Amino acid sequence: MPEIQRITANVWYDTAATVYLYRQSIFPLVANLVGADRILFASDYGLVPQRRIIDHIAQSGLDDNALRMILGENARHLLRL
Repeated sequence: MPEIQRITANVWYDTAATVYLYRQSIFPLVANLVGADRILFASDYGLVPQRRIIDHIAQSGLDDNALRMILGENARHLLRL
């Protein structure tokens, strides 16, 4: 989306509902396009168990550093925790 490309410094992408929307291969693709540091873990808990999303991401082929960032470090950084 061209309008997003202009404001990417303030754009974060979340993983909610990805099991319903995308194949696991989406994670390495998005990480290469925008950076793993711009992806936040989200699960839509209640609708989708957190473990299901974690497993979906973990089996995507991302390296350990990208997984660590997506599954918590990015949120800690964004929220200044």
